[in-house]
Amino acid sequence: MYKQLQKISNYTKYLSATSISKAKSGHTGAAIGMADFLTVLYAKHLNFDINNPKAINRDRFVMSNGHASALLYSLLYISGYKDISIDDIKQFRQLNSKTAGHPEMDLLDGVDISTGPLGQGLATAVGLAIAEARISAKHKELSNYTYVSLGDGCLAEGISHEALELAGHLKLNKLIVLFDDNKITIDGKTSLFTSTDIKKRMQAYGFDVISCDGHNHKAIDKALTKAKKSKSKPTFIMLNTVIGKDTIKEDSSGIHGYALKETELVELKKALDIKEDDFVVPNEVLKSFQEIHNTKTFKAINDDKFFTDYSKDLQKALTELKRMAVEEEVSQATRASMGECIELAARVDNNFMSGSADLTPSNCTRPEFMQDITPEDKSGSYIHYGIREHAMGAVANGLSAYADKKITPAVGTFLSFSDFVKPSLRMSALMGLPVQYIFTHDSIGVGEDGPTHQPIEQFVSLRAIPNSYTFRPCDMVETVEAWQTGLSITNAPSFYMLSRQNLDLVRSEFSEINKVASGGYIIYENKDKKTQELDAIIIATGSEVHIAIETAKKLNSEDKNVSVVSMPCYELFMRQPEEYRNSILPKNITKRLVIEAASSMGLANLAGLEGRLLCIDEFGKSAKADDVYNYFNLNAEFAYKELNSMI
Repeated sequence: MYKQLQKISNYTKYLSATSISKAKSGHTGAAIGMADFLTVLYAKHLNFDINNPKAINRDRFVMSNGHASALLYSLLYISGYKDISIDDIKQFRQLNSKTAGHPEMDLLDGVDISTGPLGQGLATAVGLAIAEARISAKHKELSNYTYVSLGDGCLAEGISHEALELAGHLKLNKLIVLFDDNKITIDGKTSLFTSTDIKKRMQAYGFDVISCDGHNHKAIDKALTKAKKSKSKPTFIMLNTVIGKDTIKEDSSGIHGYALKETELVELKKALDIKEDDFVVPNEVLKSFQEIHNTKTFKAINDDKFFTDYSKDLQKALTELKRMAVEEEVSQATRASMGECIELAARVDNNFMSGSADLTPSNCTRPEFMQDITPEDKSGSYIHYGIREHAMGAVANGLSAYADKKITPAVGTFLSFSDFVKPSLRMSALMGLPVQYIFTHDSIGVGEDGPTHQPIEQFVSLRAIPNSYTFRPCDMVETVEAWQTGLSITNAPSFYMLSRQNLDLVRSEFSEINKVASGGYIIYENKDKKTQELDAIIIATGSEVHIAIETAKKLNSEDKNVSVVSMPCYELFMRQPEEYRNSILPKNITKRLVIEAASSMGLANLAGLEGRLLCIDEFGKSAKADDVYNYFNLNAEFAYKELNSMI
């Protein structure tokens, strides 16, 4: 069998190298260096069914060092996946090909997670492992392993510390990490930047550690077999490898991102004892793989019995919560309102999970009845992430991806710390995963904690992420509607920017209609002059809607006609038909004032050429919230003067 594995591995190496050479772009070093141990994994250990590639009980494989993607595509082809062909391999790194430069989960079966930013895949794999542990704790018939490959780059990234520490703490025994330990980085030897004892580091996290020759198929097989027997710890396998083995630049940094030239491919072909033309894998090799793989007894299970769709029940319950908010004239911080929304989700939807980066009471992300996920009992729904924001976002991506988005994860931290989560947010959007991000303490309203905790530029950076939606509600009604809207979006993450300070109810009349779903709408108008042309429009978000309405009321009391547009989701508003947008912001009404306690960048298109922006383009101040608002002229008195001078 091991001779068969060697032959399969050789063809995997050569197929990877030729695809990179044809593209004149790629990473030959890792693709060849990892081929031996990943061939053993795929042929001998990884449970999957090419006829049911989305089976929930399949083993998951995440290539965290995604630059070795050519190897992954070669393995998928040799494994028999039906949606990848030799022509796809030939199109490696070409426009609109299935075989992208880094793995993308929506392009090919067998790619469980999109990877590329080093360390992200590792943390996402931890999320996959937590999802499996939670479901298998409730349904004993469901069980799978999560494997993740990585290199020194992933381990150098800070997110690796966050993710590995969490995995060790939770004793995720079905998580197996495969470390391509070639001791080479782009700049040269890894000794240039680290002297850490990796084995001791992993043991300190709570991992079992196994070391073996990463090119010895029997030793690799033995290591994987041992890893799968662990009952209480995740396993870290240190595979001693030679980067770019058997190439002209083996064991050097020169092979990392190098595409072999034609003459160098010929030499590699000889070393691997390959006789066929390029891009030809003989049937005997494909057959050998299937013979080895089919020795495993794996029966694919569909996920129907594990998941019920609670979305309609939850939406109905949330509408009733909105009715209650109106009837009781609820005045509270929007973070508290979101806490009530989360409580409903946790009660109604068994697929809902929540968590926070050590800010649970402040983020309002955990109802009292919610059960924690612990090392001893993983059947709960709440994760205490600790102060690990970066990993938290990536873990949430894994939770969402595990059962094809049937799990709904929500995670929380302060908005100013969204920068710590940013790479994970980007991956949520890129993968189209509907993770719910709860960002509280959304403005200078934080007050005394000062500028380090007062978000300014975060509004812009979140709105700039493609395929995502940012909500900033002004009261409890808008918060409920924002949550309803975000939960109904199944192909993108939602970011909720929520206040620390109490906000009175603005929407005092109940309506079944979800106005937040349109992104922006008229929240206040001069009813006495409803049929007359407007003098001006004030556009605001969140807590500043209250300032806007107070300003408009004062102007309207002086025989002006000013309306207020609440813009809880800029992205949704910009996606509305032009006719709707013009009905809310008529083109002929050029006297406009935009109020938002954050950077003005990106808001000029709402204000127009003749409009003005009442925003903050500098860092905040440490003082009482009201004093900080007044310092930056974010009050009705200044807004009145500003707009009155325009009319």
